[in-house]
Amino acid sequence: MEFHEVSAKAIRSLGQWKPTHRHHKGGGFYQFVGAAQLQSSIPLSDTDSMVVYQAEDGTLWVRPDVEFYDGRFLLLADGAG
Repeated sequence: MEFHEVSAKAIRSLGQWKPTHRHHKGGGFYQFVGAAQLQSSIPLSDTDSMVVYQAEDGTLWVRPDVEFYDGRFLLLADGAG
C-alpha cells in the first residue's frame, strides 16, 4: 500500500470531518484531532512534513515523515496488530 493510500485510509478512520477551530488571521477552518508529543532526532523547520500517529494507550505522537518511513515503523497488513 502506498503512502497516499495509507494516509487516506487513516483520515477516513477519523470519521466525518467537522471544523472545531478557525484560524484568526487566515480564516481557514480546522478540526482539532488531539494534542500530540513531538519525537524527533533531527532539527526541524517551519512546514516540515510530519506524521501524526497514535499509540494503543491513545497518546498522539508527531514525528518527521522521513523518520517514520525510514524503516523504524513497519506497515501491518490491513492494519491488523
